Amino acid sequence: MPVESAGDVSTFNINELTGEERTVRLTGRGLPYRPFELSASQRVKVKFYPGNPVGIATVLGAEEQPTTLRGMWKDRFIGVGSGDSAPITVAGEVIQDVRTAVRLMEEIVREGQEVEVTWDEQVRRGYFVEFRAMWENVNDVAWEMSFTWISRGEAVGAAVFTQEGNLTDTSSIVQRQTNTLLQRVDPPFQSSTVFQEVLIALVNPIVESASVFIRTVTNLASQSIAPQEAIRSGVSVCNALIEQTSALRAELESEIPANRNMLTPIVEQTFGDRLSATVWSRRLIGASVDLRRTAAIRRITLADSIQAFLLGTYVVRENDDLRSISRIFYGSPHEWRRLLRFNQTTSSLVIPGTLLLIPRTDIGDRRA
Repeated sequence: MPVESAGDVSTFNINELTGEERTVRLTGRGLPYRPFELSASQRVKVKFYPGNPVGIATVLGAEEQPTTLRGMWKDRFIGVGSGDSAPITVAGEVIQDVRTAVRLMEEIVREGQEVEVTWDEQVRRGYFVEFRAMWENVNDVAWEMSFTWISRGEAVGAAVFTQEGNLTDTSSIVQRQTNTLLQRVDPPFQSSTVFQEVLIALVNPIVESASVFIRTVTNLASQSIAPQEAIRSGVSVCNALIEQTSALRAELESEIPANRNMLTPIVEQTFGDRLSATVWSRRLIGASVDLRRTAAIRRITLADSIQAFLLGTYVVRENDDLRSISRIFYGSPHEWRRLLRFNQTTSSLVIPGTLLLIPRTDIGDRRA
């Protein structure tokens, strides 16, 4: 993928998100060689339950693969230019020679700060894990930079719980993540009434589902309702949270953030205006991703906790409905109402990606 073209695309930025929060800017003769590779993979866990020949796939999420960049710096080019035209700058100051540039890169690696790397519309967050300097002479150096990524720009915090974490802890996490999402909703610019209404329509169901999850956990902890009923409700609301947060992310990614500014056309906006809109959008997407991740992990552990009542679990695929799923597990489409009641759904049509609990026939009709 090329990193050099016209306008702002000709810059390659390494922004420290922690520590000194410096910005290293490469342009012109300071840029990496082209092209370089970006790749991602999907993590999928497949489980086979006894008596069921069809494996159940759990999609755990995409994983960005490490990136290595290569280039060459020469003193006769590095010290040329000033301001934005200088090949290498740090925090706005021009780097005058390759030895200073190499020391800077080695220092960033040793400090181990989280970084955000940007070029064109490509954004990655992660860690600058290795810098190799291969000196041809005291004035010329070939180099390699290696990065390990944790996201495509979404603000992703450290893992908040393991699969063994208890429900009370998860309740606190969901509350905190919901509060974070609400704090990030308001854009830093005047948006259209239509977009404001869309945003409210997408965020309010997320908040309501989070509240239902917290109440369900409270009821389960206090034993005010039967555990099986609480767990079934918990899986149902986790499915809803996954669907709702995905819809919010899709809406935010459907338009360039700066285009939502109704007061200033994008061609008249400053770089600061566009950056502020982009940061707002990424932070809100990051909050929705955190909630979605919590719901996705918790629904699996909730389902595992009532395996004694189940034939298995099933992640709905495209073109599935409860009748076709009933045929897979019970050998007949006529048990679809058992699935509907047990999973607390209202229709035989189920959204792809939903995790269904498949009850044993001797307990599926009971109201626990």
